Amino acid sequence: MTIAYQKAASLDESSLKALHDLEEELGATLVAYEQPQIAKLSEEQLKRIQSLEETLGSTVIAYK
Repeated sequence: MTIAYQKAASLDESSLKALHDLEEELGATLVAYEQPQIAKLSEEQLKRIQSLEETLGSTVIAYK
């Protein structure tokens, strides 16, 4: 199961237009996400995450 921790950004009209204009210029779909708050972890907690990353072969990011 995949859980998404990102939330789409709430853009005002001018920001949305700028995003759409760049999409047209690049020929690609762009998605704007709100900046997540990264969790503050102890060294021991970071080591546990690094161990899990090695086991999973993936990057793990801790959000608050």
